Amino acid sequence: MSSEELLKYYDGDSSISASLFDDRTFPFWAFLVLAAFILFFYGPMINMLMLAFANEYQAPAILPQQWGFKWWSYVFSQKSLVSSITQSFIVAIITTGVSMVLCIPAAYSIARFKYPGRKMFMLSFLLTNAFPKLGIYTSIAVLFYKYNLMGTYTGVVIIHMINSMMFMVWLPSSAFRAVHRQQEEAAR
Repeated sequence: MSSEELLKYYDGDSSISASLFDDRTFPFWAFLVLAAFILFFYGPMINMLMLAFANEYQAPAILPQQWGFKWWSYVFSQKSLVSSITQSFIVAIITTGVSMVLCIPAAYSIARFKYPGRKMFMLSFLLTNAFPKLGIYTSIAVLFYKYNLMGTYTGVVIIHMINSMMFMVWLPSSAFRAVHRQQEEAAR
């Protein structure tokens, strides 16, 4: 194909490109892609939002038969709601702090120093996400029962750290690697 034919093809003069990207058909394809995106990604959230304000809903119907705040009043009437939210914030803050103290130095070490086993050390953080969590959690549960960590803040923080360690090591490691050593030394 000559360069003139290529230019003709890419300028839209060709019947193939004209039919595929015509002004009348391209918005239709864009609409179909957008509709599929909304259906598969936002559909479940819209359904959950709708069911949050439904007092009565039966399966074949698209909309609830009765709207209301029945479930909201049930949730807010629970005596343990405030303590549950407080415990969630405490666990989140402790997990973030401990993860930063442990993982940022590990990420810096991986990014800046060359030592034997560095690649395996990096791979070990990936392994917790490479396998199904059920097997990992089952073996951790055995260890937690053995060391009396079941039902404690320490146990919950450890589980949350296992889920976040890959991100807390890999992401800062790549950020540290992107900064040149000269810039780091100039900042000191």
